[in-house]
Amino acid sequence: MREKVLKKEALQDFLRRLIATAKTVAPVRQPGKHYMLKPVSRAEEVAVECPLTYYSPKEFVLPPGETLLCFGRRDGKPFVKPMIEAEDMILFGLHPCDINAMWTYDAAFESDNKDENYLARRNRMTVVGMDCLKPCDEYAFCYDMKTNVVQGRYDLFLTDIGDSYFVRVATDRGARLLGGAPSPSSQQKAELAKVEKAKESSFTKRIEFETDELPQLLEKSYDSLVWNAVARRCYSCGSCVLVCPTCYCFNVEDRLQLNLAAGERKRYWDGCMLAGFAEVAGGENFRRERWQRLRHRLFRKGKLIKELFNRPGCVGCGRCERACTSKISIVATYNQLKGGA
Repeated sequence: MREKVLKKEALQDFLRRLIATAKTVAPVRQPGKHYMLKPVSRAEEVAVECPLTYYSPKEFVLPPGETLLCFGRRDGKPFVKPMIEAEDMILFGLHPCDINAMWTYDAAFESDNKDENYLARRNRMTVVGMDCLKPCDEYAFCYDMKTNVVQGRYDLFLTDIGDSYFVRVATDRGARLLGGAPSPSSQQKAELAKVEKAKESSFTKRIEFETDELPQLLEKSYDSLVWNAVARRCYSCGSCVLVCPTCYCFNVEDRLQLNLAAGERKRYWDGCMLAGFAEVAGGENFRRERWQRLRHRLFRKGKLIKELFNRPGCVGCGRCERACTSKISIVATYNQLKGGA
């Protein structure tokens, strides 16, 4: 890990260099108070002081819909052709929670059955993170999930230390983009330590126990009445899984031409909170009730992904509660389970 500093007055030139290098996606202010990650063509479009984007970077590493392969017969012989689309892309301004979430994706899609479509995009992606110096709002609980500090694969990570950004350079690709930035002085290193200490002290604990206990708590709470009580407010609309940065479930469909001579296999986002997610042939549904779907989702967030990949299944960004039409809180639910354990 190398350390550099970037003067704040040089940031616009740095952004212009990114935009000139590859397709650049960055936070952009929307009408009202929302921010969205969007492709930008000018440095002035970038909202550098962005609290948190409404959606996560998920759509850029795992598109909502994509063609995986096409198949058919050619000259009387069957063929299958993989369809892998990827381009050079720079993601700018990601906060620690979203970089941690991409780390979880990396673990899932690089495991035993490697997902070539995901890997092709990820390997051509450059991540330039931007630290947040305080909780984004009252919904954030990244401190509880230990994701308020950056972990995972990134290229550059910027922290505001006053008149400059302290830059952690994690890869050679990041170093080339940054250019000839100077190394930090001892005073700037001291300022970084001061800023990071102030950031940590600005978080208030929302989950009322150590989150390392979550897998065991959930195991004990499988038959808790809390699931039914909370799920009575749920509309099964799927807003929570749509905005979640660590949800990666998908459905796969084969689409045939009318003459049955060719077709394509497509992948689409899917979500465990939707009523038909666990439905199989014959109409059987393994999670027909809302409380069963809610339990399944929170088990994945707090237990299964952690046990599978040793990565956080929830990064505490708070997007699910912000987007929920009923304001169902994952934090409040975990606290209720702990109170009844």
